[in-house]
Amino acid sequence: MGFADVGLENNAQHLPDLMHFRSLVDVMALCNFCILANVLDYNTYQFPLSKGAKPAAHELRLRTRFDYNALTPVQRRHFSYIRGIAINFMFWMDSRFSLTSKENTPEEESTIVGVWIIYLSRQVNTLLNYKQKAEEQSVRGIINCKAADVKRQLEYLFYDSDWVEGFSLGEEMADYDSFAFNDYNWRVVKAPHPLEFVGSFLPTFPVVLSSFLSAF
Repeated sequence: MGFADVGLENNAQHLPDLMHFRSLVDVMALCNFCILANVLDYNTYQFPLSKGAKPAAHELRLRTRFDYNALTPVQRRHFSYIRGIAINFMFWMDSRFSLTSKENTPEEESTIVGVWIIYLSRQVNTLLNYKQKAEEQSVRGIINCKAADVKRQLEYLFYDSDWVEGFSLGEEMADYDSFAFNDYNWRVVKAPHPLEFVGSFLPTFPVVLSSFLSAF
């Protein structure tokens, strides 16, 4: 058996089956990580001249005014790029598929983006809640990264973003204590008449993503 045979043997079985809701949730979680990658990166909370140490006063002023940190321009572009891919992908899914209740109750329907935004909101608020609780319990974290710093990064990320309609940050924090998805009572259904999709979060629709989508 040659390498070509091995490559063709399983066809596209390594790709998630997006008609299975649990697989879709896994993809949602991956997209959430891509969107939050900047917030989760160590260098977001460090400074070029005092990395890993207490920053100078002028560095703190620059952070407040310009989001000054130890991320390089290339890293910032990479974070923006993968965030755009993740958002575009979820809206592409929303244009091709919808969700219905497993109980087949006609009134229980939802959009994929609607369910995804709830999941993203849950993970974001849980992240902030965990950070706040860690500070209250004097759990040592990375230097220069307080709950207020994490919240500021999240606010930068979602400020004036019309794609996160219904998203809330920092409200009723006690309700957010798990990153897990908690409502699997959905079935994925292909739309009989797919909506036109035009990627709007990247300069051009990425080739790698369009190749992936062609499998569906």
